Amino acid sequence: MRYCRACVLPDTRPNLTLDAQGICNACRTHASKPDIDWVAREQTFRRLVDGVRARSAGYDCLIPVSGGKDSTWQTVKCLEYGLTPLAVTWKTPGRTAIGQRNLDNLVRLGVDHIDYQVNPKLEARFMVQAFERYGSTAIPMHLALFNIPLTIAAKFDIPLVVWGENSAFEYGSADEAHTGCRLDRAWYRSYGVTHGTTAADWVAGITSRSPRARASDQYVFRGIRRARRSR
Repeated sequence: MRYCRACVLPDTRPNLTLDAQGICNACRTHASKPDIDWVAREQTFRRLVDGVRARSAGYDCLIPVSGGKDSTWQTVKCLEYGLTPLAVTWKTPGRTAIGQRNLDNLVRLGVDHIDYQVNPKLEARFMVQAFERYGSTAIPMHLALFNIPLTIAAKFDIPLVVWGENSAFEYGSADEAHTGCRLDRAWYRSYGVTHGTTAADWVAGITSRSPRARASDQYVFRGIRRARRSR
């Protein structure tokens, strides 16, 4: 195992590579943030906001939230731009008291919120199967993070899902120009950390029924997120 000389991330992180100088692609990406035209990015987002507000019949957008700094920032910004968001959380099997306080603080910003908890017995079976097939118990988590928001957006006919950072650009191997500001099926299979699987690949072994989200009908904007400040 090798570690980045700048941030000490290991090269075992999915889609992370080290260059000849021992610096990871996540650090190289972070260094490129000042070169992004943030003024143009905001203008693109404003046009998107105008479009979804004209289309929506209720909620303008859905925001997958954890209560952390990123999802709180997303919620604040959507409210500042006049959007009416629905916040949705996949409830982890082991939420901490601090995590709950953070989430409560986010909801107090003034948004409707769905705290979606998966059947714990089903989730346990899923984790065992993921471990047996791929040696990872994280696949159910990542499938939940991506599928639950899109399913709910489709059910409520919400035209926009506002994700956080584009992980393929922030921590992965792809240039932002390659992945853009949309989360589509190709992105999900490559960077969703699900070993290339989708929900359909697990249904037979978990349950006989599966909700179908019209994920292809949703479009996603991730690019408004500004560069992270150095810590």
